[in-house]
Amino acid sequence: MDKGLLIFLLFSITACSFVEKVKDGETAYERKQYAIAAEMFMEEYESTNLEDQKGRKAFLIAECYHHMNKNKTAIQWYAKSYKHEYGNIALKKLAFALKKDEQYERAFKSFNILMQEEGNSLEYRREATACQQAADWKEQMDDNEYQVDLATFNSESAEYAPFVFGADQVLFTSDRKSSTGDSKYPWTGNDYSDIFITNKGASNASLFDQVINSDANEGTLTFTSNRENIFFSRCNSEGEEDAYCKLMFASRKGNRWSEPIPLPFNQENVNYGHPALSVNDSVLFFSSNHPDGKGGYDIYYSQLSEEGWGEPINMGPMINSVGDEKFPSIHQDTLYFSSDHHIGMGGLDIFKTYVNQQTRNWMPPYNLQSPINSGGDDFALVVDEFAIKRGRILQKGYFSSSRTSGVGNDDIYSFEKVKKILTKEEIAEKEKEKEGDDRYEIYLVCKIVEPLLADPENPKSKRIGKKPVKDAQVSIREISGNSDIETTDNKGTFIIKIDFDSKYNFEASKSDYLTGKSTFSTYNIEKDPENPVLTFNVEIEINKIYYNKEITLDNIYYDLDKWDIRSDAEPALNELLVLLNDNPNLNIQLASHTDCQGEINYNQELSQKRAQSAVDYLINNGIESYRLSAKGFGENALAVNCECLDCTEDQHQANRRTTFSIIQ
Repeated sequence: MDKGLLIFLLFSITACSFVEKVKDGETAYERKQYAIAAEMFMEEYESTNLEDQKGRKAFLIAECYHHMNKNKTAIQWYAKSYKHEYGNIALKKLAFALKKDEQYERAFKSFNILMQEEGNSLEYRREATACQQAADWKEQMDDNEYQVDLATFNSESAEYAPFVFGADQVLFTSDRKSSTGDSKYPWTGNDYSDIFITNKGASNASLFDQVINSDANEGTLTFTSNRENIFFSRCNSEGEEDAYCKLMFASRKGNRWSEPIPLPFNQENVNYGHPALSVNDSVLFFSSNHPDGKGGYDIYYSQLSEEGWGEPINMGPMINSVGDEKFPSIHQDTLYFSSDHHIGMGGLDIFKTYVNQQTRNWMPPYNLQSPINSGGDDFALVVDEFAIKRGRILQKGYFSSSRTSGVGNDDIYSFEKVKKILTKEEIAEKEKEKEGDDRYEIYLVCKIVEPLLADPENPKSKRIGKKPVKDAQVSIREISGNSDIETTDNKGTFIIKIDFDSKYNFEASKSDYLTGKSTFSTYNIEKDPENPVLTFNVEIEINKIYYNKEITLDNIYYDLDKWDIRSDAEPALNELLVLLNDNPNLNIQLASHTDCQGEINYNQELSQKRAQSAVDYLINNGIESYRLSAKGFGENALAVNCECLDCTEDQHQANRRTTFSIIQ
């Protein structure tokens, strides 16, 4: 299943679509009513004899089944679309669907065809490598330390996101027919999802609580360690507007739960879900498609303080990628999560990582491989802290998967982690594998972004996120002296293969944008025979140039009646110095403003001298004089236009400022 938006809707984390009669497949598709759209597209496919229209309709039918987690049917329609010469977009989607169906040889061939037709794209090369890696992992499944079985409480509907509630009970999410409410969810054609509870080993389950469950989609959940507080996601449609899923909170007194309320950091038009708590309940992990993220959905965390839950913090490029990262869970010092971009076996794969105690950084994510992972979506792994572990059994738990061996849409599997006893021959083989350098590959995904501003025409307006920059030029220089230039795609990204024990400098540029820089080092990355293919992520921010717009330089202060540059003003001017050196074609005007106190002529002269002092500082540090001009405005352009005698000191201070404007 492609959980791009599907997990968040179907699994209580995407915008819920309202039900409204539609007249054609295109309208139903736009409204995410995929079950309805698929039927309409089939009628439209049969009614046309135009080859290009048949190709498009077949592609859209495949997309509907892709969103509904019916991958085998999607494969059939992607293949039809490609035969109708719809193009490489159909072949690309077919290749990924084949990989998801564990048809690795066919997927490998499809990616190779794409490489031949579109050039030696590193994306396709990376995916072809992943197909070979996945086939090896599947072949070596019996040697893995994990053993898995279907849980007893699955049904023909979807079951996912288990949570071990106690020694004998498990909670999970399902859209089975006993869910609350009578209406069908137009995305899937199934019931809306609710939270259920069951006993370990039982075959049936019951609704958890009528206060927590509603007519909307309820989904993934977690509890504090005392089980007195619950965090879960709810996606509720109101009227004819798409709603966005939010993280909800409720507390228990006795046998009654309080009315759920949204957590304070939920923002409008953003999806939140998949909550998980740290061992001491002080850090809440979750996933979100916030626009300032690294890609689709990222993993964030919020820390609890006396004031409540703090603003979410992105977990950074070691964890998050340009793809989707979801379903975090914590066991002791280990973070488990799912990703559809780190090298995997098909859809979402389960990874684990931990913090390096020396560097305090997250280690590269490790793929749990087969049989935990499969070609389908594998996600929401939780460790059962209550399970009795005997003999060689090191760990027990549950996870969710859409693999074809299940009984429903998505199913819950139990697992045991068993201590492996290696023979001398196996130990020798592993040592031999460590020596094979040709097995190791590192890929770097570089994403170029620009700030998303509340007012796109005002550089001083509030930043509300980030958006990708397509067609940006990125110069790449390796410490050895090798260099290359890449161009970003429509998602603002490109992929390159890099070497161990090296350092890379990146410089991103585009017309009417300021240059952005970044570096990446592979010196401390160790070769791991269990994880030979690694992917890392770099994000570079470039800013749009706003011509003739004043930008205030913070912390530029002058002594009374003086215009000399004080030492505490140098850091701000040094930042401007870096900007000018990085963008040698920029010409700027430095301006100085006074407040309304004092004589007008005196203020005018003083401000001109102060602006010229800033210009002189830059010239003395190597900037050509023709690129700079100084202008004193005195009190003629107040930032805060208040009555002078009534202005507060803060307002006077806001008016006493030094600014710069890009004039060319």
